[in-house]
Amino acid sequence: MDRPPTIPAGIPTDARCRRQTDPRVHWPTTITTLADLRVLKQSEAGLVVAGTASAGDAVVVKIRRLAGVKGALRALLGMTPMARAWRTAARLRAVGIATAQPLALLAGTSGRERVEVLVLPEIAGRTLLARLADRDLPEPVERVAAGNIADMVAHLASRRLANRDHKPSNIIVGDTGRPVLLDAELRTAPPAEAAARMLASLAIEPSGVGITLPRVPTARVLRLVASRLAEHGVDCSARDLRDAAAAIINRHGDPTPKDNPLAPPDTTE
Repeated sequence: MDRPPTIPAGIPTDARCRRQTDPRVHWPTTITTLADLRVLKQSEAGLVVAGTASAGDAVVVKIRRLAGVKGALRALLGMTPMARAWRTAARLRAVGIATAQPLALLAGTSGRERVEVLVLPEIAGRTLLARLADRDLPEPVERVAAGNIADMVAHLASRRLANRDHKPSNIIVGDTGRPVLLDAELRTAPPAEAAARMLASLAIEPSGVGITLPRVPTARVLRLVASRLAEHGVDCSARDLRDAAAAIINRHGDPTPKDNPLAPPDTTE
């Protein structure tokens, strides 16, 4: 039986590259020499930090513990969350969804822990969840953002794809209203069902941290998703989508997240 998980102590110094997009970059060295390092998230499973690489590029480094022999075997077979994230990003890119494209996938040790490391570009902007909490976008940009988020939902759903992790903390929205998907877990589903699932995900997380979705932008998203799906021959109204999403939300139960994504990272060990 695997021992209880512990937080990796930090970035591994013995990392080995398994995949990378630019062979000219020596990522095992680069991740150990990041400037302006800051912790974005820390949990039992791992650590997420951001920093500046020697070439001046802002990157995010995700470090995840590989629990015991089972975790090491899953990494070898490409069955870990980070390996899936690499494949999912390629799949999203292939269907035209803006997403953070991984730069490198590495493996190494941190302290006495086996860890896997995923390096991504840092996307400028704030999470949709933070935007909803602060309502910091001007009304014209908010309208643009709502339209772009609706397009993202409809684009995936029209291809019979549902992102099971389509929560606002996984979407970065830039100052111009352009959304970029950070993480995704894709499943196939009929278009209307896929859209309803993603719309429900967009609502569940905010409710769990005490945020009420703004009425007008939310209604706009529903109308636009229905309209975009109609262009692909999917017969469902905004009311149909609203009701289907509401049913999913009602079945979900307590929406309170285990870790509040709006809270500052806990860096204590």
